[in-house]
Amino acid sequence: VGAAYLACFRRLFVGVGSGDLVSIALSTANSRQAVAAALVRLGNYTGALRTVEVGVADLGEYEAVHEGPMGMMGSGLRKVALQKIRGDALRRLGRPDESLAVYRGLLDAIELGTVSAPFGAEDDSQGMRLDLSNDIGAVLHDMGNYEQALASSKRALELCDRVRNGDSKRARIRGNMGNMLKGMGRFKEAMDSYEQALQILRSARTRNMESEGRVLMNMANLSFQRPGMLDDAEAAKMYREAGALARSNNDLYMLARASSALGFLEKSRGRFAAAETLFHESMSAFERIQDGVKDDDELLLSVFEHMQIGPYIGMMVLLRETGRAEEAVLMGDSSKSRALSKLLCGRRRGRL
Repeated sequence: VGAAYLACFRRLFVGVGSGDLVSIALSTANSRQAVAAALVRLGNYTGALRTVEVGVADLGEYEAVHEGPMGMMGSGLRKVALQKIRGDALRRLGRPDESLAVYRGLLDAIELGTVSAPFGAEDDSQGMRLDLSNDIGAVLHDMGNYEQALASSKRALELCDRVRNGDSKRARIRGNMGNMLKGMGRFKEAMDSYEQALQILRSARTRNMESEGRVLMNMANLSFQRPGMLDDAEAAKMYREAGALARSNNDLYMLARASSALGFLEKSRGRFAAAETLFHESMSAFERIQDGVKDDDELLLSVFEHMQIGPYIGMMVLLRETGRAEEAVLMGDSSKSRALSKLLCGRRRGRL
């Protein structure tokens, strides 16, 4: 869709003078930004990086013609927004050091005044500061630097009152802070942070089912990581709510994770029929996700195959525990089981 949009955009300006064509470079860069962001969401991270590079070149063309402060003000924040997407793609490609350097460089440029917002767009500058502070916290969390991550997220939280849509951003930050506190072993504070995020999301005028489901999953997962934090019935209720939101939102990834987690919980409670249904639902969702991934995208295929190990093994154990050993053997002899066993063995060797 993004490529078609850009092609139509170019055709619209065929025959326009070169000066006018350069003047529309800002709009072209906006288009590239939208395409790059969509590519990140679709998992095409290398494509996003290439699109960002071309978008930055478009802005350089604009700056070359519109010299001076006004030209820089017109393109500065757009260039930051494009480069931020570069940081997002690098993070998802497993290159946290590079991603962190991008985010920190952009934040420094804004805070030192190297990049300034046009008159009337100061809120955009504050919003970018907020997003970059939150992104820095997320990368530091990925790297295991929980104290620094938490400090960065707290800075982002302070900026929420200065921007439009501050509540929606506050919910996301609170959710991230819950993950950081959980990583630090501060489980009670983590639960409090998740509960604040959930309260904000549920009081919003427009419901964000994806974010709400993610927070519910994180809250329920604490019951495994910190026994006694929630009883099984509370955790099961949260997993069911997350699964229901995923079905309503057609979010297969969330559905697969929620169904798998609830399946293990139901199995531990002796509710084998319910667990079997949930494991089947999880495996089916993962397979539907894989069907939508291109065969040459080995990274994404590998990620989803690794995730599918959980419900697959859960199902095999359930069959053995319920006296259906022959079905478990047949399942273990399948080509899918051999592929997943190979992945699991590889993961164990990696740890050793």
